[in-house]
Amino acid sequence: MRQYDVMVDGRKYKMRIGNKMTEKENRKLVTEFLAKAGAWFYYVHQHGYRAFKGIPDIAGSFHRKHFFLEIKSSDGRVRKEQQEFLLRAEAEGFHWYIVRDFDQFLKWWNKEIT
Repeated sequence: MRQYDVMVDGRKYKMRIGNKMTEKENRKLVTEFLAKAGAWFYYVHQHGYRAFKGIPDIAGSFHRKHFFLEIKSSDGRVRKEQQEFLLRAEAEGFHWYIVRDFDQFLKWWNKEIT
């Protein structure tokens, strides 16, 4: 388990991060980060009969930049429907990222969103 000081809008937060992350652990880190950053976001929890195939796990917005996040474990696979949804979202002007590693997510966030 590693500990990081993460800067969000000039404020420092401490976050502990493991080496190989499960989807649940990645989701917890990302949602905690988004909440601390002050991002508006919604965790999409769809399962069952009328679930829309391919919709990402998190939809959100930060400083008028709208994004979708697909949360995976370190070695999780992206289904065809998920990939198609993200590419269509990109064509409509949305930012998107597949989160497998929190360090890489932070680099993407700082480059694309902040």
